[in-house]
Amino acid sequence: MKQLFWDQLLYLWQIIKQRLLFWLILISLAIVLSNIPFSTNPHYSVFTSFFAGVDFITIHLPINWFIYFIIPMLIMLNSFRQLWHARVIQLRGLQYSARTYAKINIELLGLISLVYVLITESIQTLCTLLLQLPMLRINYLSGVETLGLNCLVNWLGILWLLLLQAIINHFNAPLGIIITITLLIATVYTLWKNNPLNSLMLLRINQNNIISLVITTIITAFIYLLVERHTNFE
Repeated sequence: MKQLFWDQLLYLWQIIKQRLLFWLILISLAIVLSNIPFSTNPHYSVFTSFFAGVDFITIHLPINWFIYFIIPMLIMLNSFRQLWHARVIQLRGLQYSARTYAKINIELLGLISLVYVLITESIQTLCTLLLQLPMLRINYLSGVETLGLNCLVNWLGILWLLLLQAIINHFNAPLGIIITITLLIATVYTLWKNNPLNSLMLLRINQNNIISLVITTIITAFIYLLVERHTNFE
């Protein structure tokens, strides 16, 4: 299984490397350049610029937040379908089970999500330190605890969106990106406080929607396992 993971990762890298590098460079530049005009503002925070979102009263589409969370979907697109078509004969010949194949894909999505979150939030932290901007705060948390919680929640949110996209891609690839984007937009304009995607906004995050995000991600992962079994391996 370990060998399969590295083999799949190598093939996936060949498929997404140009998109991955392009979007990572673009979002990194956006983070850096967005800080420069506010370098003398003691109340500006790059973290709130990207992750504050909106509350339940003043509702508008937060552009930085929206762009940040759609980029992972634009990186992946229909990559797993391409990966399957490139590897199907070899995978069937080696008699890997549907469960093993799907678990590897989930691990790959987790890795892509982790790389994206760590790179972008490291750049945000570096800009904050160099420009002496306010650090991230979430309710009563501050410092390393807050950064860790923010990374974890954002990682889970991106992983869930990528899992959902991968499931829908089995049936209609364009709908995979359309539905996930629609969910992000709908989250902004709906008032359901336990919506798992609310946990991705600092102005809406609470214990309940974090728990909702964890449960939703786990359920979606199981659904993905079932879909893989009954499509690619039927």
